[in-house]
Amino acid sequence: MMTRIGKYLGLALLTAVSAMAVSCRLVSSVLHDDEVVAKVGKHRLYRHELESIVPEGLSSEDSLNLVSQYIDTWASAYLFDELASGSLSKKDLDLSEQLEQYRHALVKYRYEQKYINERLDTLVSEQEVNAYYDEHQDRYILSYPIVKARFVRMRADSPKLAEVKELMASQTDEDFGLLSEIVATSAEKYGDFGGKWIDITDLAKEFGVDYGTLLALMSNSSIQYVNGDGTLDYAYISDYVRAGSIPPVEYCEKMIKEVIINSRKQALLDALERDLLKDARSSGKLIIY
Repeated sequence: MMTRIGKYLGLALLTAVSAMAVSCRLVSSVLHDDEVVAKVGKHRLYRHELESIVPEGLSSEDSLNLVSQYIDTWASAYLFDELASGSLSKKDLDLSEQLEQYRHALVKYRYEQKYINERLDTLVSEQEVNAYYDEHQDRYILSYPIVKARFVRMRADSPKLAEVKELMASQTDEDFGLLSEIVATSAEKYGDFGGKWIDITDLAKEFGVDYGTLLALMSNSSIQYVNGDGTLDYAYISDYVRAGSIPPVEYCEKMIKEVIINSRKQALLDALERDLLKDARSSGKLIIY
């Protein structure tokens, strides 16, 4: 029975256009040349090495292109190696020192990740966030305004538009429930961004304009923009902080937690290296003359 890769490539051979003639010959070799796909000098690429690169459900033409690209990449590596071997000096070709340095760095990195994953405390308390915020507020001065907003896109002539606008400005659970029911059937798009602070640039993307244009459209805590297709974009702004201001702690919380966790990571790694050197000196494994 023909393998999956064989079936894909066989179909590709039947359907490929003449511009793919070279690729077709490569695929033909997969099917008929004793499992060898391609060779560069003494190096050979076999069919079984290609089995895993073609995902299920890929069209015959896409399968052909994917395999051909893989073969070209494989061949280029050996061809460049031959080219370099004939052009570079022995010193330039000696990569032992660089490879050893890379190996040390890679082994160290992998162990550090394992060490961190086993020991890192990723829970950051509200008190820690607030303490960091109080001490480093100046690091979070806003480059752009931030807002809390609700956004809706509806037909400009919708009979529900006025009611939706009114409900979007309400803060009661009852009105919010009614709003959710109406927009579910009458709006093309609705979102309240989880009630969280967002950059004005994110809201501008919903309107399809730059944030400067969006600010120019703002009037009495609302923004309205009529699209060319008869729909209307509307946002109610429940809260707003200007650029150049210090944002509330809720806006900074995620960033602060990342800083604290990264600081913990670095502290773990610093302690690991310090203890490693200390133990090596104590045991006599490390001797500095």
